[in-house]
Amino acid sequence: MRRNEWIGLVLVLILAAGMRLYRADSVEFYHDEAMVGMLAQEMAVGQTFPLQGIVSSVGIPNPPQTIYTVLPPFWFSNNPVVVTGWVILLNIIGVGLLYVVTLRQFGLRPALLAAAIYAVNPWAVMYSRKLWAQDYTSPFLLLSLLLAQLGFRDGKRWAQVLTAPVMLWGMQIHFAAWALVPLFGWIMLAGRKRWRWRSLILSAILSLLVLTPFILGIIQTLSQDPSRIRDSLAASAGRDLDGGLSPWVDWLRLLTGQGVETWMRPNESAPLLWVGIFLAPALLTALWVLWRRYGWGVWGAFALWLILPPLAFDLVLSDVWPHYFIPLLPGFAMLIGLAADIPLGVATNAPVTGTRNGESAKKFSILFWIWVWGMRGAVVLALLTMMLNWLAILGIVLEFKSTIGAGTSGYTTPSNILNRIADSIPREINDVVVLTQDMDFWFDSEAARWPVMLRDVAACVRALPRDGYAVLPSKPFVVLTTPDGYETPLILLYQNGVQTTRIDNRVGAKPYGVEIFESAPVWDGAPITDLATPVRFDNNVLLTGYGFVDGMVYLRWSLPDAPDRRFYESRAHDVQFFAHILDSAGSRLGQLDMRFWQARHWCAGDTLYTWGDLPGADSATVLRVGFYRLGTGVDSGQTFPLNVLDPMGNPAGNWTDVKVK
Repeated sequence: MRRNEWIGLVLVLILAAGMRLYRADSVEFYHDEAMVGMLAQEMAVGQTFPLQGIVSSVGIPNPPQTIYTVLPPFWFSNNPVVVTGWVILLNIIGVGLLYVVTLRQFGLRPALLAAAIYAVNPWAVMYSRKLWAQDYTSPFLLLSLLLAQLGFRDGKRWAQVLTAPVMLWGMQIHFAAWALVPLFGWIMLAGRKRWRWRSLILSAILSLLVLTPFILGIIQTLSQDPSRIRDSLAASAGRDLDGGLSPWVDWLRLLTGQGVETWMRPNESAPLLWVGIFLAPALLTALWVLWRRYGWGVWGAFALWLILPPLAFDLVLSDVWPHYFIPLLPGFAMLIGLAADIPLGVATNAPVTGTRNGESAKKFSILFWIWVWGMRGAVVLALLTMMLNWLAILGIVLEFKSTIGAGTSGYTTPSNILNRIADSIPREINDVVVLTQDMDFWFDSEAARWPVMLRDVAACVRALPRDGYAVLPSKPFVVLTTPDGYETPLILLYQNGVQTTRIDNRVGAKPYGVEIFESAPVWDGAPITDLATPVRFDNNVLLTGYGFVDGMVYLRWSLPDAPDRRFYESRAHDVQFFAHILDSAGSRLGQLDMRFWQARHWCAGDTLYTWGDLPGADSATVLRVGFYRLGTGVDSGQTFPLNVLDPMGNPAGNWTDVKVK
């Protein structure tokens, strides 16, 4: 690279960094990001070596490369701003890679324009600022494109070795990237005269190694549930899938950089794609440049890159979301960049085809330059519009609450607020109770994000859903009330701590609350009758009391420490419990079956209260209580009861009968 090319690289990197790092303290850290963070934390401390990522939208586990790629920052920090900064850094590098790839293929002017468009496109910026698997796919695909240039155009053997492994690493980060396999196949086939068989064999071996964790993960999944993939595909086939024009609407929005506000604020209406008017001359010019200066090989590459994926998603058994087209963003930018590569000889050489004399050639030259500078002005205007559009919508979503829409669209609570909440929790208190909607981190963002964010702060972070469960820790603890937690009746139990802090949220959103308790509050629910002898089950949970009020049964339990808190492994310890009421003749009058509090939330010494509807409970003479585990995978549809243990620790049946006083 010459000096002016190095200067160009520095300039586009500065532009990309400025767009992606602006208000980086306020990046999102929501549901999927938190679950990826859990798996990365477990790997960082040596608890697991994952063979699967989190479950994809079609029900099949993602490859573990989604975890391996974001592992490095978790060796040093669990702060969402720090770990998301790693993703931002990868995407800044991605802008530099696009510049280099375009520079080597088309020259300096197209490279500058392509990298600048990619640096400021609001969709590209938004998809560079989350710990979301699809947000860090493109840098690896761009690196593999550069390697393909070096290997199959320039004949570098080491690059031929690395092209396919790097490509497969990037494609495993998100399933949608597999739509670009034909593009890489096209490029490699075009360079077949430069193939070096030893390099290709070594590349195949490395590719197999890159694929091995995912293959092992799929084998593991199918051994546990042989019908998993078939059932997921069948479920997708039964849905009303998007298809049709839907992929092309998303395609057009990402191409023009418009409509990002409809994703960040789902209640916004889709704007007219007026920036497309600015870009239309550039796109037409780019298509003409491709035809005029480059052969069908380059035409084919762009078609496979930009046209094949939306065509594929017209047929694929999945709903279609804008982030499926993230790998197309560099291609869009490169296509616009080609508009700067106009063959100047057309304007300067006379006579010109189609003209009769020098005067008409001069007129053609003038019109041509009007077109060139009009096109360049339109692109500059589009660049400024994209930049201002991103800054404007980011300012709005950081100040005002954004409704959550389909596909987790909507800008969620910014990290600067989340970090203020984490900082307000005293480090000497190791126990936190989170009041939210659901206990399951697979379905509730607050249950997912706080164990990740507070891993260095609290030894035990528990999530309580709106109703049916209450926990009283045996040590000083903090109650973290989320905006959804104010709707639970538990708020009355956890409102008299020694210190209360309210952390302001965005405009229109309820605040977060932090309540410090030096000791457990007094249970203010139904009166509880103590059991003369607590009943122990073989999961080491103790039943210690019961109560009946207004057709509801209340049970009090003493909990052991969680048998396992890891992402996947903890679910093996989740159980259901039942409560049956019997009359004096032993006939069942009513029953309650519900989920027991998830095992990953248990902390040694905690007292748990559960309650649920049990009609006729007030007339019971015998209360029968037991646990059972629901079968999964090959055991789906079966139930497995847990044993009651006698004082010697020996099995003594599958339930306990308590005579009601």
